[in-house]
This record gives sequence, C-alpha cells and structure tokens, in this order.
Amino acid sequence: MKNEKEICTQCILHSRVPEVTIGEDGLCVYCRISNHLTEDMIKQNSLLLETKMERILKKAGQLNRPFDVLVYFSGGKDSTYILNVMKNKYKMRVLAYSMIQPFVTDVAQENMEKIVKALGVEAVKFFIKEEIFKKMIGFGIIHGHKYGLTEWVGCEICGFLTKWVGIKIAMSFGIPLVVDGMDYAQSGGGGITEGEKTLIKMKNGKKPFGRIHDLCNDALGAEYKTSIYGYNEEELLQGRYPTQLSPLCFLDYDPVYSFEKLESMGLSYKQFKSLNTNCELLYLFDYISMKRYDCDSYIKLYASGLRQNYDTIEQLELDRKEHKKRLSREEMITLLDEYKNVLFYVIDNNIDENTTGEKEKNNLLDLIKFSRQLFGEDTIDKLLDRVLKMHRQADYLNIDLQNLDIRTT
Repeated sequence: MKNEKEICTQCILHSRVPEVTIGEDGLCVYCRISNHLTEDMIKQNSLLLETKMERILKKAGQLNRPFDVLVYFSGGKDSTYILNVMKNKYKMRVLAYSMIQPFVTDVAQENMEKIVKALGVEAVKFFIKEEIFKKMIGFGIIHGHKYGLTEWVGCEICGFLTKWVGIKIAMSFGIPLVVDGMDYAQSGGGGITEGEKTLIKMKNGKKPFGRIHDLCNDALGAEYKTSIYGYNEEELLQGRYPTQLSPLCFLDYDPVYSFEKLESMGLSYKQFKSLNTNCELLYLFDYISMKRYDCDSYIKLYASGLRQNYDTIEQLELDRKEHKKRLSREEMITLLDEYKNVLFYVIDNNIDENTTGEKEKNNLLDLIKFSRQLFGEDTIDKLLDRVLKMHRQADYLNIDLQNLDIRTT
C-alpha cells in the first residue's frame, strides 16, 4: 500500500514524516547520509567550524562595542550552557536576550533571573503582545504548511518571533553576533551563518527566514509592516546584519558536565529537566503534528540523538544516577506511541484539567505503562497536567481541534 507507514530500520523516522523517504535498504535518507560520515570526518568538520567561530569571536571583540554577542536565552539547559561558554570561556561581552510569551513557564523565568545574576551578565526581556502571539501561532498552525512549514510548525513560528526580534535588537545596539543553543538537527545548518552573506542573499530576493516572513505579514496584516516584526528590506540592507552562531552544532557538549557547572553556580540540575522549563504549548503542537504527520514535533531531533548517541529530551527526565542510560530505538518508538495515545485520548474524549476524574486519569495511566516504569510517577503527573491544558490552549489560539484541517497540500 502506498500510504502504509514504513519505519527506518536504524532510527525512528518513518515515511509519513515530512522530507523523509525510506529506501529499499530500509534506511531513511538521514541515516544513509549519516552512515557515509566517518567519525574522523565529523571531528575535522567540527574543528574547522570551531576555529572559524573563534576567529569571528576575536574579530567581534576588537570592535569596542558595548556588547560583542547577543545570546538567545530561554532559561533552559542549552542556552544556559552557551551563555556560560560565551561569558567565561571566550570572555565575550554578552547580552542575554529572552522573549517572554504567554506560555513561558514560571520555572524558565525563575531560571533566567538566577542565571544572569550567577553569571554576572546583562540581560533584556522582550514581552510580546498577546495579540501578536495569538495571531501568529493560531494562523501558523492552520496555514503554516502553505508556507513550507512542516511538523514543528508551532515551535518554528515561535522561534522565528524570538530570533527576528533578537536580530532587530542586535542591529539597534550594533551587536555583530547572535548566538543560540540549537544543535545541527534543530538548526538545519552548519552552525555559522555570516551576516554579510545573509545581506547578499537579501539583495537577491531571499529573506533571512524564508517564507515565514510572508506568513508573518499575512497573519498580522499591513498595520504591522513597520513594526519590529515586519520585513523592511531597504532598512535591513542599510544596517549591519549580525552573524548567527549555533555552537552546539560543532562543540563537544556533555549535558551531565553542564549540569555540574550549573550546580557550581548554585542552580539545581532538576530545574532544567525538560518538563520543567521553557514552553507549555509543546503538547498541543505535538498533537497537531501527530494528527497531520503521525509524528512528534521533534522526531528528527530524537532520531538524530539516537543516531549520534547523544541525550535527547527524554533522558533528562531520568534520575541523575541513571542519566547515562541511552534509550534504544524500540524504547523511543514505544514512548512516542504511548505519548500519541494520551494526546489523542484527551482530545477525542474532550477532557481537560477540570473534567478529569479518577476514572479518566486511570485510563490515561493505562496508556503509558512503559513511560511510568521508565520515568516515574512525578514526571508522568507533570506530563498529564500539561496535556490536559490542550483544549484551553486551543481555545486561546482560536483553533478548533475537533475540526482541524489536516490537509497539507
């Protein structure tokens, strides 16, 4: 059958995931590419990129500006790690920048306050108007596929808002570099995007974030064209567009070591477990992605972690003594299947935090037996608490989950 789901025999990607094909050998396109890369090739490429970054950082430090680097700072483990590296390893003058949207968790905001104080860096927060956030996310979830967005549409739009405002702030302060905590699977690139090359592409009609700029324009309307969210090519070409760095694409990064560094600053690693930090909307985004593509929003990230043997989000929920445990392909598939069953049960049965009784909770727990065994009851309680908010979140974004259009062409 043409539409029958085929799962890669090496990782967890399957044929319904956008941009994924399964070959006659049973491998997805990403595994076939990965299998041709030797460990030495990866090390050499990483070394070249690290050397290039160090030259860029040195040049930025000689410009004698108030700040050398703007770091996108979410209050999570990756952005904290990068903030620490830029400040203390490379001795850069850092500005930590955070976008505060309506669903940023209290823990994330608490982390932001503690970390900038512990590291002794200056920081700026940008509080996005709820009207803007609702329009962009709601419109993007419904229509994003028409603009080329795929399984992680919600996070990609939120990420665009964060990064685009950050770039505008960097340009206004004359900051030559912006740095994020994305790895190769998240960034989809090599880790360094030079500002001068971005300007050349703009002159040739290519916008920095592609068609998301068009989505933004259509979602917000003409009145926002001259706002910080708008795209004004003439204005941008007159300024100095910052170079973007994603150091986790090529630097060695051990989460356990980074947790130890956090604790040396007086911060408990438990604050950085995945269900504690960042955004509560992920579960709603995952439901929509599973409805359309039968996959989690971050399935490519999980697959990359499995392929390259590094920690993915799930490992961070394990007890610290077990942190080095690597989830197998079969375990990941089981976890994602259980997660999907929970999301669909909540939506299909129209239940939320106010209508879930003991019977409904027991039914949900029965759907995630392996997850409970692996992660424990505390993590599962947090998961269910977040999942049961999906209906309220969809109402906030004006999305009808029962009649969601799942066509993507």
